[in-house]
Amino acid sequence: MTLVPAPADVPTEARRLWTLGLPVSISMVGLTLMGTVDTMVVGTLGEEPLAVVALGNLGAILIAILGHTGMRGLDPVITQAFGSNDRSAASNALVRGSVLAVVLGCFLALSHGAVAEILTLLGQPPELTQGAEDYAVARAWGLPLALLFDAWRQFLQGQGIMRPATAVVLALNVLNLGLDLWWVNGGLGVPALGVEGCGYATAVVQMCTPLGLWLVAGAHLKAWLPARRVRTTLAEWIALVRLFAAAGLQGALEVWAFAAAGLMMGALGTTEVAAHAVVMNLTTLAFMFPFGLSAAAATRVGNLVGARLPWARVGWTAVAMGMGMMMI
Repeated sequence: MTLVPAPADVPTEARRLWTLGLPVSISMVGLTLMGTVDTMVVGTLGEEPLAVVALGNLGAILIAILGHTGMRGLDPVITQAFGSNDRSAASNALVRGSVLAVVLGCFLALSHGAVAEILTLLGQPPELTQGAEDYAVARAWGLPLALLFDAWRQFLQGQGIMRPATAVVLALNVLNLGLDLWWVNGGLGVPALGVEGCGYATAVVQMCTPLGLWLVAGAHLKAWLPARRVRTTLAEWIALVRLFAAAGLQGALEVWAFAAAGLMMGALGTTEVAAHAVVMNLTTLAFMFPFGLSAAAATRVGNLVGARLPWARVGWTAVAMGMGMMMI
């Protein structure tokens, strides 16, 4: 482990946050672009398939967001462990976070089978709900490994290592585009799968994310695995689950607020659902830049807390930078 740099003046901290956050922003833009590419490819099939993907994506997000944002619960544990040079705590967090990611991912993946019922209860067009569930279930196969990728990415970010995840996401964008075009439209012995093909393409890409990260940064992750079996108590598991639940619920409430607008579009009709899907993809792309900055702030502040150094200036610098980005 290396010593955490002491807090500096605002311009220096702003440069540090930008250096840490830019790779994360690019990575998050890459993840968002996968959804944008899905929208573009399915949009060539017509208005109704685009609306089905929009609703299916919405239904999937309503469930999966609890896992994706829940992984942010690892941030305080990992960053403070590295800040305080506690190797044992960092190693244990890697193992427990990985286990919890896969278990939670499996549970949430199974929950995608209720997407049609959820959307029906929320007043969505009945002619779209079953197709939306088929799409959501197809992409749910990749969720456990997607959450494992999140856990490993959070572990690396806790040390200020941001680039490996970015490289993996950018490379997999190419795979996502290729699979979308192939499976949605058919060819080379594969029938045209339409909307479901788009879901299966997303699932395969999600499955590849932890494999790609292991190829790029596996040596580093392996070096942090405990030398012997991790002995953990029920109290430690409960504490970690509480962090996951708090982070997951906070992030989910934020996303569900935007999802409510999408549900309102469903009450208006197919055209409105399709149009709203396009607009939200573009809005989400813009938001990924301050989102990446937030990851940098979590890393820097957590490291300083772990090292018992002042952190308030760094936190407020990040807030000001995030507001400035969104004003632009």
